[in-house]
Amino acid sequence: MKEQKLIGKEAIKKIETLLSNNQLAMMATKLSTMPFSVCPMTTQEIDKNGKLWFFTAKDSEHNREIKQDNRLHLTYANQSDQEYLSIYGTAEITENKQKIDELWSSILKVWFSGKDDPNLALLCVTIHDAYYWDQKYNKAVTLFKMAKSAITGERDDTNDQGELSV
Repeated sequence: MKEQKLIGKEAIKKIETLLSNNQLAMMATKLSTMPFSVCPMTTQEIDKNGKLWFFTAKDSEHNREIKQDNRLHLTYANQSDQEYLSIYGTAEITENKQKIDELWSSILKVWFSGKDDPNLALLCVTIHDAYYWDQKYNKAVTLFKMAKSAITGERDDTNDQGELSV
C-alpha cells in the first residue's frame, strides 16, 4: 500500500479525479451531536481554489444546522472503481447569482423552479482535511493480486491512499 500526502494543486487534482466518477456525497452536519444529521448532496464543482460547490434549499434542515455550526463531513464512495474520499470542512451558504448562473443545470428543476427560485442557494465548502483510498488497478487485476497474495503469503500493493491538503 502506498501512502501519499498531496498538497495544494496536486491535492485538488486528485479530488477532481475522484469526483469525476462520483459526485454524490453523504453530508454530515451537527458533528458535535450524536447521531450526526446526514443527507445526500450532489457536488457541482471543485473550483481552482479547492472549494466544493453544492446547490441547496435555503429552508433545508441542513442549512439551519450549518448556520448554528458550519463544520461538516462529506463522504464519497465509488464502489465500482473502489475509490473513496472523506472530507472535513466548513460551509458557507451564499446566494452568489454569478455562481448560480455558472453552475445551473436544467436537471435542478426537479427541486427548484429555476435560477430565480427564492429558496435557491449555494453551499460552498472549504476543505480543511481530506483522505482518500483508491484502487490502482481494475477489479480483475486487483482480485488476481489478492488471490496471489493469499496463495503466496506475499503482500501486494493494490491501492493508494493518503492525505490531501488543499
